[in-house]
Amino acid sequence: MAELNWDSVWAGPHAEFHGEFVDFDPATCSPRPVNGSIPVIVGGDTDAAINRAVRLADGYFPGEGDSERLGKLLQRVRKASELANRDPDEIEINAMFGAQMADPEAGVEQMAALGVGRIMIPAFAFAGPGGLDRLSEFGEKVIPLTKA
Repeated sequence: MAELNWDSVWAGPHAEFHGEFVDFDPATCSPRPVNGSIPVIVGGDTDAAINRAVRLADGYFPGEGDSERLGKLLQRVRKASELANRDPDEIEINAMFGAQMADPEAGVEQMAALGVGRIMIPAFAFAGPGGLDRLSEFGEKVIPLTKA
C-alpha cells in the first residue's frame, strides 16, 4: 500500500497521490514551508496518543504543564520509543508553560531538565494593562535562556 509523504506535497508546485484512503489529482499547497517541511506534532496523554507520537510524529505535546505529571508522561514516551526501536531524543517535546510563569527563569531550567525543547506560553499572561511591557521584559530575560 502506498503511503502519503507530506514532504512531497510541500516540495514542489504540484503533487498528486492515489492510495487506499487518500486520493487526489495534481494539487498545489501554497504557501510552502520555507525549510521544506512542517513538523508533525501529536498531542495527548493516553497510551494511544503516546504510541501515535512515537510512530508518526516529529514532536509530542502532552498539554501538561505540571512538572511532576509531565515528567511521568515523558518517561512513558521514552519507554514507548525504546519499545518501538526509535531514539526518544528524535521526538521534540513541547509543553505548556503555565505555573512556571511565577518564576520563568527557574521554569525554563525545570522544563529543560525534563527534556522539553519547546515551551508554549499562554498569551493571557500578558493581557491587560502593562501587558506589552511584561512581554518585552519576558522576551529580554527568558527567551535567551531557551536558546542555550
